[in-house]
Amino acid sequence: MLRVKKALITLLMVIIWLITLAIGINAMSFKGRAAILLTGILVNGILGLAYSWLAKRPGSVREWFKL
Repeated sequence: MLRVKKALITLLMVIIWLITLAIGINAMSFKGRAAILLTGILVNGILGLAYSWLAKRPGSVREWFKL
């Protein structure tokens, strides 16, 4: 089940990047492109944290950053 969740998160991350690029190319202004890019980075960052949490299953934030 863990592998399925990781694969699903990875697939979602790729889809988010594709959508971000597709919408960003059609944006008319620089501010619009910047907002779209930052939104894509934010969503992928949250998905990256979820992926990391699935891999480590930390009890606290401190445990998350221990090597």
